[in-house]
Amino acid sequence: MFEARGIGISYGRKQVVHNVDLTLGAKDTVGLIGESGSGKTTILRALLGLVPVSSGELLFEGEPLDTMSRVSRRRFRASVQPVFQDGNEALNPRFSVDTILREGLAARSRETGAPDYTVAELLEQVGLDASLRGQRPHELSGGQRQRVSIARALAVGARYLVLDEPTSALDVSVQGKVIALLQRLAAENDLGYLLISHNLGVVRALCAESYVLRQGRVVEHAPTERLLTEPAEEYTRRLRDSMPQFPEQITRIWQAEGLRVAE
Repeated sequence: MFEARGIGISYGRKQVVHNVDLTLGAKDTVGLIGESGSGKTTILRALLGLVPVSSGELLFEGEPLDTMSRVSRRRFRASVQPVFQDGNEALNPRFSVDTILREGLAARSRETGAPDYTVAELLEQVGLDASLRGQRPHELSGGQRQRVSIARALAVGARYLVLDEPTSALDVSVQGKVIALLQRLAAENDLGYLLISHNLGVVRALCAESYVLRQGRVVEHAPTERLLTEPAEEYTRRLRDSMPQFPEQITRIWQAEGLRVAE
């Protein structure tokens, strides 16, 4: 679905991403990990078409992002949807859940002639009760807001979710439930994910493979399990070793959701 060929990204005269290659298949679950300032969010923004590349090229389904036709760009916008860290900022505070999801369904209907879901079906898909459809974002919990953000992505027909620290603002019990939801949706809807997270436990639970970034460069790319258990690079080993150890009660909470906690 996505391909980055030797992309570089600059802010003014400062280059922050250097010669990065990425390949993201339609059903792939991929992690981008690295310390703060390593270029993860900049790459994410470029993949969403929000930041231009200064060198190399980005392709969506074989077509360069910067020269897409209007029709192709609409398809790209519907197919690739972001889920951000704070659902409270990502959702229009003046709209109810019903309005937010109906807006997405209407956009989908304009493209295909008929939406895939109703509002009630979308809420059921993400594990929310239909009684919440009249609520506004500030009236929901953090976990509920993230579920609405995911439902909105499904409403417009997303096939690939770009997840920017989607669980970092949630407590550990809610984290486990959101991760389990994402795992289920990937299996049931053939969704692919690109996940940015400082939490290697979340990356391990969701991502089959991962890229490690350091100072805007990919220093390692491997299946996530191998990358975390047998890292080839010292930098990756330090990242892994700096991950907080999960207390026993957190381990139990996550395992209750069927999730494996990184050791």
